[in-house]
Amino acid sequence: MGYNNIMDDEIIKKPDFSNLGPMIQSKQDFSLMIEEKAIEFQMSCMEILLLLLEEEKLAVDSIPALLTDNLRSKIESDAIGANLLKRDNKKKTLLF
Repeated sequence: MGYNNIMDDEIIKKPDFSNLGPMIQSKQDFSLMIEEKAIEFQMSCMEILLLLLEEEKLAVDSIPALLTDNLRSKIESDAIGANLLKRDNKKKTLLF
């Protein structure tokens, strides 16, 4: 799946995740990087995270340890907005 698609006569740039290792020293560094790239590329945090997983061939189960509570909430909101998760209002938990 390529993200350098042409859409509405514009080329959509994809984030560059090279040199990722030296940039990531903590949860805060990782979350800040995701949020900055989301703003820079006008994408959701969830989309940036999915691109990162694909580009760097990272295991999905390695990501929760890298997320701050704030970023986790943003990604959760993105997923609910995209109808990928449903909220159970009685229990206030997410249903997968």
